[in-house]
Amino acid sequence: MELRQLEHFVTTADFGSTRRAAETLYTSQSSVSKNISMLEEELGVTLFVRSNRGVSLTEAGREFYDQAHAILQNVRLMKQMGRQKKYKKINISCYPSTMISRLFCFLYNTINHDEYKMSFLEGTVEDIVDNVHTGVSDIGIVYFSKDQHKCFSHVLAHKDIEFIEISQHEPCIYVGPKNPLYDRESISFSDLDDNSFIQPVNDFFP
Repeated sequence: MELRQLEHFVTTADFGSTRRAAETLYTSQSSVSKNISMLEEELGVTLFVRSNRGVSLTEAGREFYDQAHAILQNVRLMKQMGRQKKYKKINISCYPSTMISRLFCFLYNTINHDEYKMSFLEGTVEDIVDNVHTGVSDIGIVYFSKDQHKCFSHVLAHKDIEFIEISQHEPCIYVGPKNPLYDRESISFSDLDDNSFIQPVNDFFP
């Protein structure tokens, strides 16, 4: 039994898909499936029920998940101990946001760099969740719509991550001064039909 097999198993269980697990782990879907099959053969149990819609844990799989997850968490903690220095760390992951980037730069310029080290990563909502889950980031800042809350909760279900809602806002659109919508106080969706948009990342949550 190898740590890689446990990681492939846990990630597949988290996403309910060997394809999504492969994308997250930067490997092939066949490699993930092979490692899970080897794990099942070694344990002598079936860990997943396969279907066209993905995979789900069997009863034995659910029991094994808790043990495998604990092992991987302990390995991550041991690795972090080896990297610890005298600095206090502030690590943040966020969806691409000019406002958050400016706030982070302001904070960065006000701290004592002999005492603190900071990092700021941008990515998709799934990247942010994974960064917090693996300890790469201490805090993740995410945006999603109300109808995606159920899906987001499902992503967090096996991650041991606490979600705290900071605020709710109506959707808004940023336009330049030459855009005909610039002076409008409000618009409808039909007003957007002939406009082009910039979207920096492409995942489920935008």
